[in-house]
Amino acid sequence: MTTITVYAIAWGGKFIGQGQDGIAKLTVTDPSGKIVAGVQDAPITQGNTNGGDGSGDTPAIMQSVPWGTPVDKTNAYSYTFSFEPAQPVRLTFTVQVYHNGVLMATASNQQVVWPGLVLSGATSVVVVLPGLLTNVVAAHEPMVFFYQKPNPLSVNVYMMCGCKIDNYYWPGANFNVKAVITDTNGKLVDTVPLTWSGLATFSGSWTPQTLGNLWVQSFVVETINGNTACSGQVPAYIQPLVLAADQ
Repeated sequence: MTTITVYAIAWGGKFIGQGQDGIAKLTVTDPSGKIVAGVQDAPITQGNTNGGDGSGDTPAIMQSVPWGTPVDKTNAYSYTFSFEPAQPVRLTFTVQVYHNGVLMATASNQQVVWPGLVLSGATSVVVVLPGLLTNVVAAHEPMVFFYQKPNPLSVNVYMMCGCKIDNYYWPGANFNVKAVITDTNGKLVDTVPLTWSGLATFSGSWTPQTLGNLWVQSFVVETINGNTACSGQVPAYIQPLVLAADQ
């Protein structure tokens, strides 16, 4: 019997936990695309008995270790299954991460397994996914901006494990954050650079030069490692200024 343990790790952001209402789901397939051992959209929630969020041992994860050191999986969520392959076979391990029910990232890797093989502990299968989350801060939808007037604009940025960009463990200067405004046809209207202004918050100012209905979306890249994220689109409306003389 072959036994395999699978972990999902957020790139640059510790293990994928539930700090942002997130969950990782695993599917395992053989070379023909057939589901292996019934593992399809299986939540990666095993292996944690301490009531944590499945992100793992934070101090151990955050410290620098020599290249090749096995990932510390203490208290991290996982998924373990067993099956009996008839012969050596290359399996594909695909993980999809959902936050608040929305698919945010997908990644997969492959590994050859054979009868009697145990892939657990230091030899566990690890799937690495983009590890950032972002959303546009909107008190209501559609957002309202005033035409030809500076308007405040903010977005949130988190590590996928749930940790907030704090300008300490994760310096705000390491993140290139932009709000992108498009029209209802998808044409680019403007790009607004944002800087760290508070816990998990990047802010800036935008002066609309057009009227009507638009979309606002945030994009993030962690410049030290290429980690990326984008938000969903939020509807916005540009309100004409009403001058006193016109009232």
